Amino acid sequence: MLLSQLYRPTCLQALLANALAVTVFIAAGCGQSQSTTSVVAEQPLKSAPTTSASTENSSADQQPRKLVRESWEIVLVGGSKVGYSHFEEFETQVDDRSVRELVSSNEMSMQRFGQTVTQSIEASSVETQLGQVLRFGTKMQTGPTALTIKGEYRDGKMLIETGTLGKTQTSSLDWNPAWGGFFADQQSLKQQPMTAGEQRTITAIVPGTAQVGEIKITAKKRESTQLLGTERELLRIESSLNIAGTQITSIMWADEAGEVLKTAIPGLNHETYRVTKDVALRPADKSEFDLGTQTVVKVDRPIESPHTLSRAVYRARLKSGSPAEVFSSCRSQSVKKIDEHTAEITVKAIRPTSDKVAITDSGDPTDGDLQPNNLIQSDDGAIISLAERFTEGETDPWALAKRFEAGVRDYVHSKNFSQAIGSAADVVRSREGDCTEHAVLLAALCRAKGIPARVAIGLVYYSPVQGFAYHMWNEVWIADGWVPIDATLGLGGIGAGHLKIADSDLSAASPVSALLPVVEVIGQLELEVL
Repeated sequence: MLLSQLYRPTCLQALLANALAVTVFIAAGCGQSQSTTSVVAEQPLKSAPTTSASTENSSADQQPRKLVRESWEIVLVGGSKVGYSHFEEFETQVDDRSVRELVSSNEMSMQRFGQTVTQSIEASSVETQLGQVLRFGTKMQTGPTALTIKGEYRDGKMLIETGTLGKTQTSSLDWNPAWGGFFADQQSLKQQPMTAGEQRTITAIVPGTAQVGEIKITAKKRESTQLLGTERELLRIESSLNIAGTQITSIMWADEAGEVLKTAIPGLNHETYRVTKDVALRPADKSEFDLGTQTVVKVDRPIESPHTLSRAVYRARLKSGSPAEVFSSCRSQSVKKIDEHTAEITVKAIRPTSDKVAITDSGDPTDGDLQPNNLIQSDDGAIISLAERFTEGETDPWALAKRFEAGVRDYVHSKNFSQAIGSAADVVRSREGDCTEHAVLLAALCRAKGIPARVAIGLVYYSPVQGFAYHMWNEVWIADGWVPIDATLGLGGIGAGHLKIADSDLSAASPVSALLPVVEVIGQLELEVL
């Protein structure tokens, strides 16, 4: 394979799109719900699309387009090939102006707790020749229906439209024309390759999130770098993305011309390599790697009856970062800092009648905790009908929340990990899914009856593997406080076997961005049961 014959890669932004996909795979499901269906057979990766489905919002694709750049990469997680990235750059016209259209397609397929999960992310950006973003689009297939995000620049704002099954949301961002699009880092390296010791800061919109992030890249030194079947001396470039308070670190290796031949996110055990089209589309080898089991955080001794346990104390350590800043402090969980990388976490089982603890709760309910959105369609007719069926004349909010919790546990009859994350409107029709599907449906039922509800993201103790798996559950506002419940259990509340990292009403322009805090924990966390 002659790397010199290939075009420039999608660099950090494609890496981040793939990282987001891996994060969704990990955070969007756990082993809490026992599967009652057979294992899904391994499916080959899809062939590359001939045109981008994510450019539907663009008039540029209605004009003749000239392909000026193309590249392919394979994606490895845990050393196993799980997908590929394909990048294209076109020259075209918008309103008689010469513009460029940049298009990236990312396909991934991997095992999670014995079942195959597939996901695709497509992203496009239409920009002036100087890099000013005119419009962008993303399409993320994470469940039965796609999550689409479209943005268009007008009068100092980026107008954003987010769509899922049965729901379209609009929002806007105050936009600085100097900010870059999805591929700003690539354009920077293309225009001027970095040299050792050089630093750059780039502000750009991040694929799959519809949020702006700050990217700091630092060129370190040239070093011998292992590629696929060969070894080359390349420039090591360390990168740090800060988005919505979450930091994602990664590494790139580039040659003298600024061609990035390898990338890695060590915490996610994630790598990409530049390859030819034939290699990228070649079916993946059979692998024993399972993302679900590989990301379980093992503990040194079992926890008996974790979901009825009234209190537990854990010691959490992070290789990089502070668990005191990552894990949430709320009514049910207090976090005490021990040192820069260690914290003690005390978890208590609470109910509406529990004594208030001297911990500030994580905020009163907002409109977002009551209103329908793209993942929690509480105004969907089928969801309203199901809520009525479970209600049966009951009006007490806590009694209703418990009915919905047990009802969703029984209603979702196909417990499987074959999708990353579906919306409540998807779940009420398919009646299948894992913890995320349980959580969005439970939140929708509660909101349909006027009970503020949100999702909690973190880890749950999973007895079969004697460890903690990444998980999503709910919190409902009852008697002036947030009370945790979990529809995968349906026990009328939870015990001390859940560790909370964050919560969200899932109303952001890109709901999956709520999972970003998990990135700071994956691959770095050690837990001890005290």
